[in-house]
Amino acid sequence: MPFARVCALALWAMLWVTAVPTDLGAATLRLVIQSHADMGGKCLDVPRAQFSTGMRLQMWECYKAPQQVFVYDDQTLELKIGNLCVTSWGRGDAQDAVGIATCEGGANQHWKMVAVKDYYQIVGINNRCLELRYQIRDAGAPLDIQDCDAGRAWRLWALVEPPQ
Repeated sequence: MPFARVCALALWAMLWVTAVPTDLGAATLRLVIQSHADMGGKCLDVPRAQFSTGMRLQMWECYKAPQQVFVYDDQTLELKIGNLCVTSWGRGDAQDAVGIATCEGGANQHWKMVAVKDYYQIVGINNRCLELRYQIRDAGAPLDIQDCDAGRAWRLWALVEPPQ
């Protein structure tokens, strides 16, 4: 097994073990979501740390501030930041925008982390994947959902442990 894959698996296992609440049994992870290295390695970010319903997510330089630290619950499949859920707006069609909203438990707020070598696809409603809209690599780039294709770097994400 390549060294990078072993390191990624070890990090994932370490995050998993340290994130399991002992009283609930559900596994939750604190993580920073970083774009593929070929796409600039920027981080998923809430613009200007404005945690409010309707704020669209963007890509930004990584500095692991609170607006870049997400919590993933593998039982509810919710990806949260602050007290809001990452949400695909619309019916789950290709290119539906992605932002944050009040958690309501809808299918548009459920995300699965699917391993693809050293990266992950973040799969949402209608089995569509989180992606960098139009493959934009610049800071401020918006996100949307699109048909999953593990061969597209703009649909692959690194899950990074945030600082405590």
